[in-house]
Amino acid sequence: MTEGVITFSARSPEPSRSVTLQVSDGNAPAEGRCSINGLTGEIASDERVITIGPYVFCTFPDGYLYVSLHPLSDLRNWPVGTHAVRGSEAMLIELCDRPGRTDRGCTMCRPKLDDAFVTVVIEEAEGGPAPYPDMVTPNYRRHYRIEVDTGALSADECEGLNVSLALRFEQTAAQFVNDPHGECGPCL
Repeated sequence: MTEGVITFSARSPEPSRSVTLQVSDGNAPAEGRCSINGLTGEIASDERVITIGPYVFCTFPDGYLYVSLHPLSDLRNWPVGTHAVRGSEAMLIELCDRPGRTDRGCTMCRPKLDDAFVTVVIEEAEGGPAPYPDMVTPNYRRHYRIEVDTGALSADECEGLNVSLALRFEQTAAQFVNDPHGECGPCL
């Protein structure tokens, strides 16, 4: 990931927060910070992509915010251009920011995202998929952005939550590694 910023306002009366994302080291981020994880995946020999997709985890004094972009992981065939995906099909958001009975002591909500969209902007596309075990052509390259703006959510248990997320990625052929003894086969 080249860069990423998340801006969100929770349901509490606190002002919105804007945080620059850090690639996760596997641990939960420190309070007041956000991290991104899920940037690797597996492509099976039948060319199915198996990954959870990128996700963002933010902690703050009252709880946490979790945003997952699950089916946006295999962009090998995506052409240059802007692609909108309905939020309910491409994203999960969890907010835990009120006193409650979870391990963090807060009440969790998951907003409906039918009116929200995830926008994927492919800025540069060179090369494409190749048969196993290479998975991509030698000149493969994708520069892309993922943008989310939920607007103020209403009419559900997360009323008042607003999430804006901007991620920028570069994906190259060198990132597709065939390691049959590794954690995954060809890793993205």
